[in-house]
Amino acid sequence: DGTGGPWGNPPPGAEYGAPSMRGTTLPAVTRCVSLLTESIAGMPWKTYRGREQLTPPAWITDPQAASRDGRLRSHGSDLEVRMSNVEFWAQYITSYLNWGEGIAYLPRELDANGEPTGAVVTPIYVLNPAYVEVEDGRYYVPDPDDLETGRIELDSRELLITRNIVRPGHYRGLGVIAAHAYDFALSADIRAYLENLFQRGIPNGYLKSSDPSFDQA
Repeated sequence: DGTGGPWGNPPPGAEYGAPSMRGTTLPAVTRCVSLLTESIAGMPWKTYRGREQLTPPAWITDPQAASRDGRLRSHGSDLEVRMSNVEFWAQYITSYLNWGEGIAYLPRELDANGEPTGAVVTPIYVLNPAYVEVEDGRYYVPDPDDLETGRIELDSRELLITRNIVRPGHYRGLGVIAAHAYDFALSADIRAYLENLFQRGIPNGYLKSSDPSFDQA
């Protein structure tokens, strides 16, 4: 929680060093992700209908309604800090790159039939793709009140999903960390090898002994 959304924002489990995200600890990965996400998220938005340029909707320019409440609003006894549009979309793109999917929950106004087909209502939230389940084209997330077994179905019309790498026959996106897992593992092995060499003075696979009677045999 902490930012007004029941499932967290930024995605939980995205902390540096988490087993599923170990590749993000590489300096090159961290720097590349920062350069890409912040540059793209900081670009101006332009919205068109055909050739007519329109005013970008609030859910794009101010996705968490930060300007409406001055970035802080009272929620019971806690204060929730909301993200600016650059921070929000940077998190969305980070999820897209690392997890393979950027998923945002966009609550919408209901029409006369009770269907969510109306305008998007801010604030909107970034969801963690690891916690979004897809079964028979239906989307589910954990129930905040019953995280062990409960789950809530989300209407696909209230989701904005951008997939990174989509393999033939698969419907979920693949992030660059998983796509290049072997390379990251190799990098980690080389780091461990060099660390052992620097600390002990001998490479992996060798033994060092001060016993004069100890020979190669």
